[in-house]
Amino acid sequence: MTNGQPDMFTPILGDTPSGGHGPVGSQIDQAQCDTTMSDNYHIHVFIGLYVNGTEYALPTGVGVADPASQNDKDTQYATQCFYYTHTHDRTGVVHIEDPNGGISAVPPMNSMYTLKTLFDVWGITVSNSQFGQFGGNVQVYTSGQTYRGGGNANSTIPESDLTPWVGDPNTIPLYSHEVIWFLVGPNYPTSLPAVHFYEEY
Repeated sequence: MTNGQPDMFTPILGDTPSGGHGPVGSQIDQAQCDTTMSDNYHIHVFIGLYVNGTEYALPTGVGVADPASQNDKDTQYATQCFYYTHTHDRTGVVHIEDPNGGISAVPPMNSMYTLKTLFDVWGITVSNSQFGQFGGNVQVYTSGQTYRGGGNANSTIPESDLTPWVGDPNTIPLYSHEVIWFLVGPNYPTSLPAVHFYEEY
């Protein structure tokens, strides 16, 4: 499903010109672009965005070099390579898939990445006054930096679990089933929806 109004970013699909476009083996921060996605370390994080009170969907194909749809036109896969941080669709779910030195981390309880890597792969600037092309006072709320995945694949993170993040949002470490909301002013939503994860991690 699409969470928020789609096609609000430029480009509407994939990374900006300063983001990741391959080739295979290229690296942005610690995220390499590989031809396949590893399951050794594999977690999902939700990133939500409101701009002036309206929810905007994250683009599909972030971190996916030369994205193209396969069976589902709204789900993008790489024709060239995948960076370790990427999106396949407009749900707001960010996939972090890292070979982890050949070691399988089950469950993946630690954090290997911060938001900076995702934003650098995407090619956007995020600060307390900007989210990509959208400017304004930015409020950030997170569910807290701790592992939440596991046997219960159908976990739900309600608004009551959120707390404000104070400081540079790029430094937020990413854990399994973490929820992070960005609210760009001057108008803000009166409440935030619960986020439901279907994936195990």
